[in-house]
Amino acid sequence: MEIKHFFIHFLQLEKEFLAIIGAVKGGPQEKRLASQLISRFFKHFPQHTENAMNAQLDLCEDDDVNVSLTGLMI
Repeated sequence: MEIKHFFIHFLQLEKEFLAIIGAVKGGPQEKRLASQLISRFFKHFPQHTENAMNAQLDLCEDDDVNVSLTGLMI
């Protein structure tokens, strides 16, 4: 029963990580937070590394200087 609980919890965390990746299309504050969280958690979801890296690169190329700096500093 513990393995099933762990798997369900992991799927929920994966769903949340994908929502973080999707936040790069939000406003400036969402983008800055997404940049920090993507860099912190992408190592736990290797199956989403390409999407995470593309999202991070999009943030680096953002028109808002504060967002692009956050993306570059991470």
